[in-house]
Amino acid sequence: MRVGVPYLEGLTGANFGFDTNVHIHHNSITTNGTVEANAGAAGAGGGLSMCSGTDNYLVDYNFICGNYSMSDGGGIGHIGVSMNGKIKNNQILFNQSYNQGSTIHGGGIVVEGESAIAGALTLGSGDVTIDSNLIQGNFSQAGSGGGIRLQEVNGSELARGISWRVDITNNMIVNNVAGWAGGGISLADAVNTNVVNNTIASSDSTGLAGPLFTQPTTSTANPAGVSTEPTSPALAALVAARTQLPAVEQKISSPDLNNNIIWKNRSFFVDAKTGTTKLCPSNNVADSVNHTCIPLPAEANIGDCSTGAKYWDLGVEGDASVAPGAVALNPTNSILTSTSGYGGLNLTNADPLLAGLYCNGTRAYPGQVFEPGQPFLVPFNMAAALTLDEAGNFVDLRYGPLTPTGDYRLTLDSPAIDAGSTDASNHDFFGTRRPQGSGFDIGAHEILPSLTLTPTSLNFGNVQVGTTSPAQTRVSRRIKLLLPSRFAWSPQCSGSARDPGSRHSSSCSRFHSRPSEQSGSSTSPAITSAPLCW
Repeated sequence: MRVGVPYLEGLTGANFGFDTNVHIHHNSITTNGTVEANAGAAGAGGGLSMCSGTDNYLVDYNFICGNYSMSDGGGIGHIGVSMNGKIKNNQILFNQSYNQGSTIHGGGIVVEGESAIAGALTLGSGDVTIDSNLIQGNFSQAGSGGGIRLQEVNGSELARGISWRVDITNNMIVNNVAGWAGGGISLADAVNTNVVNNTIASSDSTGLAGPLFTQPTTSTANPAGVSTEPTSPALAALVAARTQLPAVEQKISSPDLNNNIIWKNRSFFVDAKTGTTKLCPSNNVADSVNHTCIPLPAEANIGDCSTGAKYWDLGVEGDASVAPGAVALNPTNSILTSTSGYGGLNLTNADPLLAGLYCNGTRAYPGQVFEPGQPFLVPFNMAAALTLDEAGNFVDLRYGPLTPTGDYRLTLDSPAIDAGSTDASNHDFFGTRRPQGSGFDIGAHEILPSLTLTPTSLNFGNVQVGTTSPAQTRVSRRIKLLLPSRFAWSPQCSGSARDPGSRHSSSCSRFHSRPSEQSGSSTSPAITSAPLCW
């Protein structure tokens, strides 16, 4: 599905208004894409393409799965200046971008400006919001940004005192794969970006892209969770002249990285020096130089997270290792696999206790029995295949599972609960209002209140039908917020109800409760209950 036309030449400024207020919702957009295209000729977006001048569009509640693009953006592509675009509440699953002959980016979503003519700057992308999406299992095989890629977001608009902004909030960006860098998110020439309250977990950078093979048969590892690139020279000059960004933020795309869970994103390189292609866990470029490779062991079950993984949650393309250099991203109020080298406020490497994290690996069920002597056995982990007589991006990768699985909600004991800053949106991935307690939760999920009532039951004795017993009080010991003014649920209550004719029932079917107006607090309010029997 395409709205508008990509690569319109001769445009200047913004607010083109070619296609306005387009609303694309509640669709299943699956198994589409381009199979024949020169680099760039397909625009952007294998499933859905939003092109220049599609102002005020809204893409929400769609299932976008299994699409393929030979240009940027396997699932959704936003290309060119479209004002106030919103991509919200979608499932963007298992889409792929790949072109053997060129580097292309964005497995799930790409937001990019149209490339400018030589010597000029792009017009940029316009303002875009990406909110509350499940972005899972997407594959940017020949480039960066397995989940989301931002590129050429900013450009000539800075000369007019404008700075396009992309907000990435409340998304679950999980189990995506990049052939180059940024299995979760990759940024290039995006100098005004907010990445807030996302869960970016269990994504991989795999070292597949052709330019990474600095040795004939060996590539290098790159950042896997959130990766950024140095600002292009032309844009860097304009940023220095027209903005007040700190020097470090002028050199790279440095988003406001706040309230995020960025957890266990793995990095690899490919090594075929011995004649056998190996996918090697690594977060240090020296490993590839020295051919230091201990492949992950076979999985016992689909989705297992094998021992021996190397994690690289944050980084700048060109970094020598997971240790940040002088020019680095600046996360705050976040949970990282490792906080070493980062000095932002309120960082922790405590396990966020996600409900059901899984790792990319085998597609086949481990333990499956094959016919004896079968020459091509299915590997029980991620597996790379290299063809040396091909040019360009000549490495393939097989991984699974390719069905929606996992659970990236917080559990009740997570250190992410109430630990975030107030620099957050007013809702979470599920639409739950933030905050639900004394603070905002870190990550995409704002956990709902949990009640533990004392005493566990109330005995009201015999209550005559049509009457109300004296009230009794139960106290919540675990709750994050005062309950609403009227709260109803349906437990069993002990005692019996007596009507004037002495007919009895064994229990009250339901009762209504409300917070006491005289006692209780935001952490332990008293609940006053009385059965209403009929």
